[in-house]
Amino acid sequence: MANATVQQSLAEIWSKEATAWRVGYYLLMPDHLHFFCAPHDLHFDIDAWVEFWKRQFSRRHLDQPWSWQRKSFHHRLRNRIEYEEKLAYVRENPLRKKLAEKPEEWPYQGRIHDLRWWGCVPPAPPKTSSLFQNNGDDVDVVPIILQRRLHTG
Repeated sequence: MANATVQQSLAEIWSKEATAWRVGYYLLMPDHLHFFCAPHDLHFDIDAWVEFWKRQFSRRHLDQPWSWQRKSFHHRLRNRIEYEEKLAYVRENPLRKKLAEKPEEWPYQGRIHDLRWWGCVPPAPPKTSSLFQNNGDDVDVVPIILQRRLHTG
């Protein structure tokens, strides 16, 4: 899952097709992904939105032997300290797996939208990828972290 094609595909889906929720910072690992997201259209709950973008992604990658885990793990972050702790944990994932020596060296991370914590800008990850972008849609919400596992083989 941690490759440029998957990263580009997810970035396009999250920014152009699956817009009911806004994706902030994300990080791709070889067998799963982490991202922070916040609602934009309250008519779509998180599970319906995840099913939508997952279906869009799968349609683009029919030739791959991947299958999605049925349920996702998501956690509502209740305060800025919890947000910062989760962000640090996610950014250090490649280090724990010995895939990088520093968080900023991992190429498969980015940001689609700036998710603001009730008027405050969350800590910004370093710009290690051309996929870091701010499309001007700053969102004042309580972000949710969502992890999806992608099984290969």
